[in-house]
Amino acid sequence: RHYFRENGTLPKSMTNLGTINIAGYGEVYVVTNPPQGGGRIDKLDNGFTLNGEGGVYLATTADDIGADPFMYWQTNLANNVWSYDVDVSNVGCKCNAAMYWVNMPGYEGGQPYPAEWGNYYCDANFVNGNWCPEYDTFEANRETMNVAIHTCDYVPENEYTSCDRGGCGTNACSGIGGQYGPGRTIDTTKPYRISHGQIMEGDFLKESVHHFSQEGRTASFTACNNFEAMKWMGYDLKDIVAVFSLWNMGCDESWLDGCTGCGGCCDLAGSSVTFSNFELGPAKESSIPEIRELYEKYN
Repeated sequence: RHYFRENGTLPKSMTNLGTINIAGYGEVYVVTNPPQGGGRIDKLDNGFTLNGEGGVYLATTADDIGADPFMYWQTNLANNVWSYDVDVSNVGCKCNAAMYWVNMPGYEGGQPYPAEWGNYYCDANFVNGNWCPEYDTFEANRETMNVAIHTCDYVPENEYTSCDRGGCGTNACSGIGGQYGPGRTIDTTKPYRISHGQIMEGDFLKESVHHFSQEGRTASFTACNNFEAMKWMGYDLKDIVAVFSLWNMGCDESWLDGCTGCGGCCDLAGSSVTFSNFELGPAKESSIPEIRELYEKYN
C-alpha cells in the first residue's frame, strides 16, 4: 500500500537532508529519494515536511549514502515508546500521510537484496519485490488514522516468503470513535502529539498502544487486540526501520477513511504533512499512565 513511484530512484541519487535529534537516542540523518511528480521535502530544525508525493528514511550514516544496506536506523521498539508531533491539517480525504516501520533491508538468497529501486526497501505487500514484516503505526489524514500489524512467514536466517497483506489493525473510527478529526477532541486542523507504545510479553508483542495529546486533551486505543495475530511482530521490533511517506490512495479506496463518509479524490499536489520533535524512551518510565500500567502488567 505504500508507493514511491515505479522504478524508484536508485540509492546513488539519495539525498542527505541533514540531521534531527531524537530525544532519548541522539542524532540521525534524514535521507530521501528525490521526490518525483512535483513533490518537495523541506527540512526543519527538528523535523521535516513532505509536500506532495515523497518519502523519507532515517539513517545512522551518511557515508556512501544508499550503497550500504545497513545505513538505515535499526530501531528497538520493544517495550519502548515512540513519540512525535504531527500536522495532518493539509492531508485530505483519500490521501495518506504514513509513519510506519519495516524490517529493512530486504533479503534474497541469504544476502541483502536491493531489488528494483536499489535501496533495499521491503514491506508486507511485496513493494519493490521484497517481503518483510511491517508495522503501520500511523496511516492518516485529517479525517481518521489507522494502525495495522503485518506479520510474515519467516525462513531462517533473514528471509520472508509471504506476509499478511491486510494485517491486523484498528481504525480511530472504532478505537476512539468521534474523538479524532476537525474540531474534535484531537482537532486535526492543528498539530498534535502521538505516542506509540509496544508492550512485550517475553519475546512477543502483547499490546500496541496509541496515545494522542493536544492542548491538555488526550485519547488512546490499543490496536489489533488479537495476540495470535500480532505476537510474532515482537521478534521484529528490535531492529526495525522508520519510513515516512505521503501518497495518493486513489479515489475509490475506502480502507482508511471510508468509515468517515468523506469522498472525492486525493489532491496530492496540494497536500503536505509535517513530522517533528521525535522521542524514544522506555515504556516503564512513560509519562502516559496507560502505557506504564500495561508494561507493569506484563513485565
